[in-house]
Amino acid sequence: TAVGGATTYSVADLPAGLTFDATTGTISGSPTTAGEYAIVLQATNALGTGAEVLRLRVISARADCCKSSLIYRI
Repeated sequence: TAVGGATTYSVADLPAGLTFDATTGTISGSPTTAGEYAIVLQATNALGTGAEVLRLRVISARADCCKSSLIYRI
């Protein structure tokens, strides 16, 4: 959570199958490729910009494996 409330959110390096809603700061979906990802999260307000890295490991991205999806709120 951003101090003073974030006015904008952004992400970089999101794996295929995931989407980002800049209005709510929510990442959701089901990754389509196994691997390790470093997703850069940013929140900006009048006090400046803060950034962190979310490390995500996708073990299996097979469609027949799992019916779960990811939801992550910045």
